[in-house]
Amino acid sequence: TLVGIRAGRAALIEDSAVEHCGASGSTTLHAIQAGAGAIVSGCRLLGNVTAGSGSVMVRSSAYGSSPYNYNTDIGDASVIADSFFNQGGQSVVNIRSGSLFENNGIAALESPYACQLQANNGSLIAGSVLALGENGKLAATYDCYILGNQFNGTPVDLGSGYSRLDRNMLISTGTCVNASGPHNLIIRNSFSSGSTQWIANASDDSVGVVITQSVIGSASPWGNVSLRP
Repeated sequence: TLVGIRAGRAALIEDSAVEHCGASGSTTLHAIQAGAGAIVSGCRLLGNVTAGSGSVMVRSSAYGSSPYNYNTDIGDASVIADSFFNQGGQSVVNIRSGSLFENNGIAALESPYACQLQANNGSLIAGSVLALGENGKLAATYDCYILGNQFNGTPVDLGSGYSRLDRNMLISTGTCVNASGPHNLIIRNSFSSGSTQWIANASDDSVGVVITQSVIGSASPWGNVSLRP
């Protein structure tokens, strides 16, 4: 594995442009490999990015294009904020358990438009714009809180259950939310979808009634809103 910067625990990597050191775009090439407690700030990255638990990535951008689908993998109890991921068609941004992903953007650049944000147990995804592609998704495992995001052509998968989806804008040509896991809470979201099945597989979940713009004034404050009657 070829690495642009390899750093140990509690490292500070700041205001740098970092590219993997390989001659080709193999997916084994890393821009950064850092240990636990690392801080990556103000960096422009080409290649895979990994950091250990308790790490912080802020004001940075990560780039990758197909067929070289570079991935970002940040350890437990970490923070990614104010950053942008301009990714290849099947890249994955993976945040481990108990982490915060706030005020970020992800865009799938190329076919097959199947990027993925993987949010592990007890993570918070907030205030971000996610355009992961028509074949991509946000996949949340247990006990995640997904609050105030915009999903552009990106479905949300709550397959593990026990997560909260609240005050998001979801735009899709098909189903916006797959709630196949048990005991999810889905409230106060707005849907703009080519399908009338905004939420699928929600029989074991708590779901605010989906209302239309014409009746919003008299509906439950916990309800979800369809922008396409």
